[in-house]
Amino acid sequence: MEAKVIEQRVKNAGLEVVRIEHPSGAICIATLQGGHVLSYENSRGEQLLFLSSAATLAPGKAIRGGVPVIFPQFGPGKLPQHGFARTGMWTLQQPPTKAATGDCVVAVLALCDTEATRAVWPFAFELRLNIAVGPERLSLELEVTAPPQQQQQLQFTAALHTYLRIPDVRAPDTAVLPATQGQVLKGLRYTTQEPPHNDGTLHTETRNEIAVHAFTDRAYFGAPDALTVRCGGAGSTPISVVKGGGFRDTVVWNPWDERGAKLADLGQPLEWTQFLCIEAAAIEPVTLAPGTVWRGSQIISKIPLARL
Repeated sequence: MEAKVIEQRVKNAGLEVVRIEHPSGAICIATLQGGHVLSYENSRGEQLLFLSSAATLAPGKAIRGGVPVIFPQFGPGKLPQHGFARTGMWTLQQPPTKAATGDCVVAVLALCDTEATRAVWPFAFELRLNIAVGPERLSLELEVTAPPQQQQQLQFTAALHTYLRIPDVRAPDTAVLPATQGQVLKGLRYTTQEPPHNDGTLHTETRNEIAVHAFTDRAYFGAPDALTVRCGGAGSTPISVVKGGGFRDTVVWNPWDERGAKLADLGQPLEWTQFLCIEAAAIEPVTLAPGTVWRGSQIISKIPLARL
């Protein structure tokens, strides 16, 4: 199983591993470095997440692949790219435990403010990543708490930067589409980093299926909660991605060949073909009053062809 190989690789790098295993055989591997889910295999042994063979596994370094936690800043800004949560040292707040309801095993990772975080972002906060592993799906919920003693409101952006494992992004029929009848992508507002339109202005999507045939980096505002990723390649099973709670936006990203070649922590020459990022996101700033909690979630699973 690939999950066991990833687990050993992380251990060999000296990072602390959290292994969450369901009685069905489904397994999730996470590390306290970054509160980072690295791998999820369902009960049929299908790997749903991509992890770069060249990913940097070291304290304080971002990891290419899996599900990076983006907080308190999405993208570039005053803080380092995508904030500090993905490089911080989290704790295991709740070891893997059979859930009281539902057929899943749950673990909880946590990150709180420190002197180092307050030096760059002067707020108290508590983060929790609830990881629920079921036979067929991985459920993630990010909780942000503004402690009651906080003297001012928190304002942040956040995302689960999920790298979905797919056979080959270059396949002609690779696309992202609404999973629910009546939901549409056409007409959504978005910003993009794709030249020549990467000027920060809002654009309007003209398609109801987002084809991925070149460098793609789009942030869609108010996207449908349930999306289907049609994976290219004969016999490939589509992937269901469902966001919820405060994650109102969706980012679709793949660097393609030229940009992929410039990423030192991405295996060369063709690992860029093996993933598509579908990110549950809060791109527009969230304001959180002292003593309140914000939650955003994402669920990923394979869709058996019989259900399509």
